[in-house]
Amino acid sequence: MTEVSFYILEEASADHRLRFACRLAAQSWRRGMPVFLFTEATQAGHLDTLLWEFRDESFVPHRLSRDTSLPASPVEIGDEDSAAHHHGLLINLGKQIPDWFSRFDRVAEITCGVPEILSELRERYRFYESRGYPMQTHRLDAASSQR
Repeated sequence: MTEVSFYILEEASADHRLRFACRLAAQSWRRGMPVFLFTEATQAGHLDTLLWEFRDESFVPHRLSRDTSLPASPVEIGDEDSAAHHHGLLINLGKQIPDWFSRFDRVAEITCGVPEILSELRERYRFYESRGYPMQTHRLDAASSQR
């Protein structure tokens, strides 16, 4: 059964949320877990850029899932069900829970102090809880969420 982890960031910034998603994706990839970053179409390009820039000393092999001119990558960014070959970690940055989330071993839900994002997270928590998914909550202060 899919495990769901909630990461609650002290920092009240949507950009900080995306940077944390990049760090989580890099950490998971280094541990051998394929990662799919599910996001709104308007955020995909920004997230792609952040994965190149968020740390000077690291490289995270990734691609936009719609870019079929490139081979599949262990880390992909998409806004639709294009994660057919990914079954490791789904980092959900979209406004909704994708219907196909349960094919992943793990789902990460990341929130920050932005009221709209907090509200979405509460709805998601109730969704997963009502269906019996195992859940963990990680509260991260500003220092630990930037490591």
